[in-house]
Amino acid sequence: MKKELISIVMPTYNRGYIISSAIESVIAQSYSEWEFIIVDDGSTDDTEIVVSKYKSDERIKYYRLSENHGANYCRNYGVKQARGEYLAFIDSDVVWKDNKLDRQMSCLMENSNCELVFCKTMLIRKDKTIEFPKRDEHPILEPNSLKYGNFIDTNTVLIKKRAVIEAGGFDEKLPRLQEWELFIRLILIEKHKFFFVDEHLCDNYIQKDSISEDDSKYRTAMNYIINKHSDIFLSTDLKGFITRNISADMDAFIAKNGKAYIYGAGYYGDFLREFIKNEYDIDTSFVVTNPTNNDAVCIKQLEKNTPIIIGVNNNLSSEIRKILVNDGYTNWIDGYHWGY
Repeated sequence: MKKELISIVMPTYNRGYIISSAIESVIAQSYSEWEFIIVDDGSTDDTEIVVSKYKSDERIKYYRLSENHGANYCRNYGVKQARGEYLAFIDSDVVWKDNKLDRQMSCLMENSNCELVFCKTMLIRKDKTIEFPKRDEHPILEPNSLKYGNFIDTNTVLIKKRAVIEAGGFDEKLPRLQEWELFIRLILIEKHKFFFVDEHLCDNYIQKDSISEDDSKYRTAMNYIINKHSDIFLSTDLKGFITRNISADMDAFIAKNGKAYIYGAGYYGDFLREFIKNEYDIDTSFVVTNPTNNDAVCIKQLEKNTPIIIGVNNNLSSEIRKILVNDGYTNWIDGYHWGY
């Protein structure tokens, strides 16, 4: 039986120093019926020279843009060039396991009602490695959990091209969180079915210049997404949600301290701060490790007995607890969790 063609799209910008590993992980795929569309966003380094080493493989196509447009523009550009009925996306700092495409295509064939399939990845930084998503912490079979945060990494997806095109592709106005916004449209609005392969098939090597490390772009993207999909987020009973999940000893913690900082930002951090102000009549500020706005306070600037409320998901909460303990902070409490 003839295999379906998969179009793989990679946006890249000045990643000549690392892109070879990503390219070679595609070439090594056990599923061989693919085309690889590399869209260079106007690199000024040796990216083109590095990619040219692989030009003997006719499945690899290289497009160099004359000026920088951003990763989402490049992904959409690549989708327009795609000939396959299926799409996969890989960033230049990601390495796929050899059976990634094979395993996922088999899952789509076995689950004909699904438009997309995704898997686990390891987010690898210099000092730590995090599994994403953690199967026991993410209610990943429940589409509505996308309201509370993303659980699908772009690099882990195999999806029908038609679904991406009909949804309008990636939003080119977003500086970050583009996959979350796209999957909100695909899953919550367009109601496409998905399937999760509970296997580690990707490694994502986070670079210092990665957009995912830019806190200011995170908050900008969050606000944009909330405004764009206000009908979805405003319909979420956040007060009831937080009330049901808030720590049992919050009352005593607030009564003892009379003030607090919130470790964690974004939409739900904002809502938690508003909740505390309304319920307890106290003002809070955000604590972050790398302040990027006037509302943020660097953790290193605080006294060790400063009252801190952790307002993030379970996965991040465990990481933050370690940071606080290691830095000698003693007066903190878990604020609320939404289960992943």
